[in-house]
Amino acid sequence: MPGRGDNTNANDILLLALASGQSNSASAALAGVSESTVARRLRHPKFQARLLRMRTRIIESTLSRLLGKLGKACEKLDSLMDDVDPRVALQAVRTLLASTESLWKNVDQAKQLEALQDKLDKLLPKENIPTP
Repeated sequence: MPGRGDNTNANDILLLALASGQSNSASAALAGVSESTVARRLRHPKFQARLLRMRTRIIESTLSRLLGKLGKACEKLDSLMDDVDPRVALQAVRTLLASTESLWKNVDQAKQLEALQDKLDKLLPKENIPTP
């Protein structure tokens, strides 16, 4: 089982490598295990859960950094829209419009998921609701 005995360090390295986007073979090499061990670990529910949590933390951390730069990016796009070169200004406008559309789609999807979760919460008894 993953995470016991001498395999703990190898499992941690394997988790980090996989969560960071390394291939199974590259992750196996980094962790000092075989590819069949990687495949076996990936079938294990607890290992899968740990991998998902680690990937989620990496994504949340990256998203947080990106959100911190969003204001600066908007200011840059704003200044580029006033560029004397119309091609630069047009590309800045296109980028801003595409980004805005994408953000609105994400917000809309989040609202839909929240509404579905609310409906599910009302339908299922509390003890049957799986935790994320």
